[in-house]
Amino acid sequence: MFLVYSYTHKCNDSLFLATRVMSELTDQQLVFRISVFHDQDAFAQLHSRYYPKIYKFIAYKIARSEDAEDISSQIFLKTWEYLTSSRENKIRNFRAFIYKAARNNVAGFYRMQGNTPKILDIDDTEYEIDLPDVREDIFKKQLTIQDTEQLIECTQKLHDSYREIIALRFFEELTIEEIAEVIGKKPGNVRVLIHRGLQALRNLMNTTI
Repeated sequence: MFLVYSYTHKCNDSLFLATRVMSELTDQQLVFRISVFHDQDAFAQLHSRYYPKIYKFIAYKIARSEDAEDISSQIFLKTWEYLTSSRENKIRNFRAFIYKAARNNVAGFYRMQGNTPKILDIDDTEYEIDLPDVREDIFKKQLTIQDTEQLIECTQKLHDSYREIIALRFFEELTIEEIAEVIGKKPGNVRVLIHRGLQALRNLMNTTI
């Protein structure tokens, strides 16, 4: 009886240690283990780390929770297949990669329904400028004191492109460079969209941001 307990206890300790070690690895280290060793524990860690965020991001764009769940699951399944199909399939920034996949899958979902959201376009040569982050800093402070329900309600009324950029920057906390990779724009264009989105949000909230 003692031997059985001792063996079980050691197995549980090993499992806990493995989980703890995985949780301490960076995204890039986990991606490497998945790509080279087809490590399911490494993928489970990435899934645990990002699935709730990706689901929330998709649910923010798609009304039915069942659809958001299906799309989220498909994204991670395709990601596993992509990483394990060839060692040549590289991912430099997993967070940007998975959000870009989410964005593309949402667009595909709407295309299948014959409803392609209109995307605001910015001419790269005209708007490749570096805007100050003062308005962003003020908005971040506003997030901590503003009525959350009112903030979300106003954000939902924004044009889809502004709503997406605000969500990626302030709710998902992606960097400018990561957002640029996700939406396929230059960093300067991303700053312009953020600037315009915050201006539009300020007008909706009728308050100073």
